[in-house]
Amino acid sequence: MRVSGKTGQGVEELLDRIVAEIPAPSGDAEAPARAMIFDSVYDAYRGVVTYVRMIDGTLAPRQRVQMMSTRATHELLEIGVSSPEPVPSRGLGVGEVGYLITGVKDVRQSKVGDTVTDARKPAQQALPGYTDPKPMVFSGLYPIDASDYSELARGAGQAEALGCGAGLRARDLGRPRVRLPLAGFWGRCTSRS
Repeated sequence: MRVSGKTGQGVEELLDRIVAEIPAPSGDAEAPARAMIFDSVYDAYRGVVTYVRMIDGTLAPRQRVQMMSTRATHELLEIGVSSPEPVPSRGLGVGEVGYLITGVKDVRQSKVGDTVTDARKPAQQALPGYTDPKPMVFSGLYPIDASDYSELARGAGQAEALGCGAGLRARDLGRPRVRLPLAGFWGRCTSRS
């Protein structure tokens, strides 16, 4: 299709084709709420902002919700959609994607893959696919001056970590020094090297 966002050519036809070819979300609007957490970020003023996709039921502001993996309950202080900036709404229903703000200050309480449900009428079964995240630390090696590149190249060999792809394995570099931030990084890949 010939589409231009600048001129608007073909945009209406593109939207019609998307509606025709991509199936509508399926879920039960009358079932207990089940929302999949797909991301969360920390905001210094608002606490943890949790991004979810609604699978079943509805969520509304001031509703008490429960994280199914930890059984922790929180009150929804704000719920909304990203458009692209956060816009508060009256709630989220089946198939909608949005954000939740509960005032929680610890990102570990909004785990990616976890299921959010209504605390008063919880779902019996969590959405499939959740596993506990494993803590990882990633670091890079950078020589102080150009003459040290040969030493770095000699001490680094090819390595491959499951889920991460190709990388370098450091060896024979003496005592490496790595600065680690106070907050740890979380990732999906592991390396035993």
